[in-house]
Amino acid sequence: MPVLDTVCLAEQGTSLIVVFLPPETTFFHDGQRSRLRDLLIQTLLSAGLSGELIALWEFEGELHYMSDPRWHPFIEETGYASFYARRNRQITCE
Repeated sequence: MPVLDTVCLAEQGTSLIVVFLPPETTFFHDGQRSRLRDLLIQTLLSAGLSGELIALWEFEGELHYMSDPRWHPFIEETGYASFYARRNRQITCE
């Protein structure tokens, strides 16, 4: 069961849950990412966390993410390192 770091924060009046994924996520095809997103949402709900999911990972120094498009500018402006420095919780995926 993988343990993933997360950060819960509020931005623009919305609760966000940022989940940090391994770099290998880069190689997932759309179907795998969709299933991963569903699994993450279920895991967050099971952990008692609610909010909009933002999944982040880095691969070869580049930021990658899955989120609602309206969060893309915020994610790119904030950057991986800044989000990661604020991590404050872990979740266990089953």
